[in-house]
Amino acid sequence: MNKFIISLVFTVFSFLCYSQVGVGTSDPKAALDVTSTDSGFLMPRIADHNALVTGVEQIGMMVFDLATNSIWVWNGSLWSENEIVGSDGDTSSTNEIQTSSTLNITDTANNFGSSNVEGALTELASRTFDPFFVDVSGRDNRTFSNAFTTYVHPSVNYDPTGAYNTSTGVITIPSDGIYQITGTMRVADRSSSGVQYGVGVHTSNIDGSWFLWHAVLYTSNPNDRTTYPYIRVGHFNAGDQLRMFVYVDNGPLRMSTGAFQVLKTSN
Repeated sequence: MNKFIISLVFTVFSFLCYSQVGVGTSDPKAALDVTSTDSGFLMPRIADHNALVTGVEQIGMMVFDLATNSIWVWNGSLWSENEIVGSDGDTSSTNEIQTSSTLNITDTANNFGSSNVEGALTELASRTFDPFFVDVSGRDNRTFSNAFTTYVHPSVNYDPTGAYNTSTGVITIPSDGIYQITGTMRVADRSSSGVQYGVGVHTSNIDGSWFLWHAVLYTSNPNDRTTYPYIRVGHFNAGDQLRMFVYVDNGPLRMSTGAFQVLKTSN
């Protein structure tokens, strides 16, 4: 009897001293260390993870659901499916991917451009792109002479955000980014030759690299018309006010019609 008690004491003492359990190894490195070169770990398999008895679930409990062929983990309030499929299959999940750090999605086989993301995709805040486009046109009936003068287009063709001021001819930029500016200006038919005028688009009516000078050409043909194009790409900040403006040398000069478009191309 005494020998049995002594043996039992040593057994319990040995268990307490060696709280790490090793399977296939005599030197376990964790609470449970399973080592094998030709076999895997087989976790509990159940027909339906939702059929587990209420109150049994513990945070971190893992089971393999035979119905879904996937691993399920209890997070304390609900079961979360963990499904990983190889490169020749589809990976689907109804759960969210939540992370407070950087998450990289890399597809080295097909490049990310050939991968498909089904469902709603919300861009990260740092990648948010706010589209913007304004298109105005028409004739400013004023006579232009030796001064930088904003050309006011009377017709608004497209301006869903109300960025264009029909009184001042100014388009207010809504957000920082790269913008493409295009436009045309046609002088009145049979304008006098020798008149030089310029067209520019900027945040103020001043001369600079954004200003293009032209010479009015005139022939004896009464049907001659002269239209000058304008195009520019630049970075502007939220709140900048762009306007198309005109300067005339040896004027005065009247315009027949004009057009002015501002398109945001990128942040």
